[in-house]
Amino acid sequence: MVNNTAFWFDGLFAVAELEEVAEQPRGRLSLGGRWDERDGLKNRARFRLRVPLPALRQRARMIVGRTDTDDLLDGSESNELKAIPDEFNDTEEEDWFVGLGYRQRYGLASGFDAGVGVAFTGGTLQPYVQANYRWNREIGEDWLLRMRPRLFWRDDRGRGASLTTILDYFVSRDWLLRSWNVLVTDRNTDGVRWTSKLLAYQSLEGRSAFSYNVFVTGQTDSDIDVEDYGLEVRFRRRLFREWLYLELSTGVSWPRFLIEETRESNFAVGAELEMRFGYD
Repeated sequence: MVNNTAFWFDGLFAVAELEEVAEQPRGRLSLGGRWDERDGLKNRARFRLRVPLPALRQRARMIVGRTDTDDLLDGSESNELKAIPDEFNDTEEEDWFVGLGYRQRYGLASGFDAGVGVAFTGGTLQPYVQANYRWNREIGEDWLLRMRPRLFWRDDRGRGASLTTILDYFVSRDWLLRSWNVLVTDRNTDGVRWTSKLLAYQSLEGRSAFSYNVFVTGQTDSDIDVEDYGLEVRFRRRLFREWLYLELSTGVSWPRFLIEETRESNFAVGAELEMRFGYD
């Protein structure tokens, strides 16, 4: 069904045969829930589908899904982190969206990305536009530095800009260390919103892995400079099939978003079942 829909859409621009396309539609569907002391139990359903459009020179993608479109728009939701979904301290509702994306180059080659689309946010349709540049630099054999300056626009947020910086260190075959930082500003933000994370990924036998994450978020020119900080641990394992994964998570944070609030510990646990399809 995904293939037929994709090639019908792509056929509006030119003729493309399925057998001639190296990359097939791919995506993921995840269902789960999270409980924490502050917000109680929240269920979550996320969906992401990337469909190649070969008639458009094999650089265009149709993207359909359900996620937090604010993070998707400004780069706070990083594709580099999606192997371990980033869902702690997420109080935003998921939105449906559909868009077209263009990527100049693939892999570690530097290049431009651009996208246009429509998100269903707050009961209204919100068109959006975004463009970013991917700059990648290998430092020796063990270090990789990536930077993502981005410009974006959506009617309810106005014009905005962000900068994402990712630094990886390959410790060994079983360990990867990562520093992930993002700065975001738009019409609705006084100052600059920022998030910093230090992550460690541990690969285990049997298609299992742990991740360990220490994070801090805040905003300049605000009554509360540091809005939240904490740590989290995740365990991820393939379950029964090549395309099915189970993830268990736990963590604690100390949020404070209003000046009248008192900063208190916020313990959380979560579980998520994820199905992948297509080639990853």
